Amino acid sequence: MDLIASFSSQKINRFHFFDINGILDEDKDLVFLFDPGAACPVIGVNSFFSEGDDKKNRSRLEELIKSELAIQQILPRSKPLKAANSQYVATYPCICHNVSIENTKRLDFYFDISFDEISIPLLGSSFTDDCGYVHTINGNLNITGMKDKPGADYYAGQKLLDFDTVADKFRKTS
Repeated sequence: MDLIASFSSQKINRFHFFDINGILDEDKDLVFLFDPGAACPVIGVNSFFSEGDDKKNRSRLEELIKSELAIQQILPRSKPLKAANSQYVATYPCICHNVSIENTKRLDFYFDISFDEISIPLLGSSFTDDCGYVHTINGNLNITGMKDKPGADYYAGQKLLDFDTVADKFRKTS
């Protein structure tokens, strides 16, 4: 049964953002730009840290991700994603369990991770196509419903990095 939802974006200037909790740290939300022009949700490793954060933590996270990619035998997408500036971005498909979007029911969240510099995480069309939403004139974007596993179809048949394993190891070494 699909999830009936009711939550709104946070509008900054002309852009819509959603808080997503539970990917790396339960105490820290990631803010995703609603971007139905992107193929799928994409997170840069740099997105988990603010500019002033210790670079050692970012390096440690990168090494943990690379190690888990090797252990779980996850390869980058055979066809890299293309950024708005026409540059190709190497990404790895992932799944994270028990993620909440704007404090809704916890669910599986499918996304791609990249070691490239990505200024802000994107909530792409593989997710947005599985949502019902209303964009009011000059107003917020309101999500009114979601499939039980939004974004899962785009990742079907792919080997996914279990990002929960990365997050657990990162928390244990903090």
